[in-house]
Amino acid sequence: MYDGTAELYDGIISLADGTDDLKDGTKEFTDKTKDIDTQIDDAIDEATDKIAGKDFIPISFASDENTDIGLV
Repeated sequence: MYDGTAELYDGIISLADGTDDLKDGTKEFTDKTKDIDTQIDDAIDEATDKIAGKDFIPISFASDENTDIGLV
C-alpha cells in the first residue's frame, strides 16, 4: 500500500510538471502566432518581391535626347 501511494504521489507530481510545461508551451504558441496574418502577408510580399525583382531598375536603351517615348 505504501509503495502504491508513493507511486501515485510521484505520478501526481509528474502530472503537475507536465501541466506547467503545457501551460508554458501554450503561452509561447499564442505569443508567436497572435499576429500570424501579418507574418504570412509579410512573408508572401517578401517572396513576391524577390521573384518579381522589386529592386530591379530597368535600363533604358533609348537616347536621352529622345524625350517623347511612349513605348519601345
